[in-house]
Amino acid sequence: MQVAPPVTRPGIWHVARQQTGKVEVALVVVGVLWLASLLLFPYTIFRAGLQAAFIVLAIWFIVRWIRRGLRVFIWRLRNRLLVAYAFMAVVPILLLLLAAENGALILSEQVAIYLISAEFDRHVNDLKRSANTILRMEADGRPDAARRMALAIEERYPNLQLLVSRAGQRVLPEETLLTHPPTGWNEASGLVVKDGLLYSWAHQISSDWEISILNPITPNFLAGLVPHLGKVTIIGGVSSEDNARVVMRLNEPDAEASKVSNEIPPAVNRLDLRIVWGKPLDTALWDVPGKTVEATLGFYSHISAVFRVIFSDKADFDQGSLITLFYALMGAFLLIQAVSLVIGVSLTRTITNAVHDLYEGTRKVTDGDFSHRIPISGGDQLADLSGSFNHMTKKVEELLIVAKAQERIVAELEIARAVQAQLYPTSVPASLNFHIEAKYIPALSVSGDYYDYQPAGPGRVAAAIGDVAGKGISAALLMAAVASNLRTQLQFCVESAHHTARALLECATA
Repeated sequence: MQVAPPVTRPGIWHVARQQTGKVEVALVVVGVLWLASLLLFPYTIFRAGLQAAFIVLAIWFIVRWIRRGLRVFIWRLRNRLLVAYAFMAVVPILLLLLAAENGALILSEQVAIYLISAEFDRHVNDLKRSANTILRMEADGRPDAARRMALAIEERYPNLQLLVSRAGQRVLPEETLLTHPPTGWNEASGLVVKDGLLYSWAHQISSDWEISILNPITPNFLAGLVPHLGKVTIIGGVSSEDNARVVMRLNEPDAEASKVSNEIPPAVNRLDLRIVWGKPLDTALWDVPGKTVEATLGFYSHISAVFRVIFSDKADFDQGSLITLFYALMGAFLLIQAVSLVIGVSLTRTITNAVHDLYEGTRKVTDGDFSHRIPISGGDQLADLSGSFNHMTKKVEELLIVAKAQERIVAELEIARAVQAQLYPTSVPASLNFHIEAKYIPALSVSGDYYDYQPAGPGRVAAAIGDVAGKGISAALLMAAVASNLRTQLQFCVESAHHTARALLECATA
């Protein structure tokens, strides 16, 4: 019985020895030339070409070996199914998580910059409303109204600067460092750069009256727009007319101002991505009426800080409970996904274990070990398949036993045939009266057919022919017994006749 060679799993080094080809040789040659050019030649087009060729060959080499490694890895059915499950389940979940993370990042950026911009616009509108309130007063009462307004808004903006002027002459306050805006300014509000420092301001005009309100932009002021949101700053920009960069910086914070942190809050975990975002702001130049530059309202924080600010205020429902519910749902989703993955892997293992057991069983059978049995667990189709394999190997083992017994019987029959052939006469007795020829062709290895001829004295031949009913060993044994008895009787009779004849001859001569 021929035994097929066993099928073995290909190894990565075996694949490496077989698959090493022109790409690897070219990569080594180009790499050596490139390293030599780095040491011996200055930067030239030839050196740049070698570098580009090396990078292309290296990418090609990496891609090829990744594919070969995957082929070796997925040779086993278990690994192939695991890779399939990864592409069907794990990869989509990772993509969903990545999309959720990036969505949260984008949403946080937009919400944060919206909150900061809205608060800054509200602050500017507050300055603008204060100036309009003063202008709506009667002309005689405007100084008193300006004093009361200044006292009211100083509680919110301690460093506020107010200037009330009429026909270019200062009316209020009596002592201030704020100078009258240059001629040419109309109504304006927003950001303004004065002496290189940033201010929020509102400039309102009514007939010959002008109201200017400036509030210095400090780090504490920016941090107080949306407390605990993150670090807020304003970065200088470029003029849209002559592309000249305008230097602008924040004012120094007042020592008595409230200390609100304007630093980046720490990340909660590794998934708490950092936010870096900004919004363009048109900024006026105090000394150049009507000219603006584009500054950037920058924001630095983390996703968790934005969500803490969003959900910090109470609404119709308990925001904390909503956050807890959200995280609970996310946790339940991940738990269900993990359980599903475990179940899928467990089912995969039952399939692959059964296939692996069958593979090992076939290898055992290929090596000639028909006594190997596959362990059976469960009651599914795979268990029935394993049981069928065990039943098949059992039957094959029994057939081999029968075949070996038959081989032994055939060998014994050959021996019996050779022995039986020795029972037939091998030579013909000499006779002048007749010629004897015999040929024996049995139907089986041995049989009960019988013939014999023996000398029975001078000039005499005794011949016998017969057939035992039946075939096989029993008939052959009976035939051997008959042949032996017949030869014995014939020999006895011949010898008896010879002795009798000698006795008669002796009596006659006496």
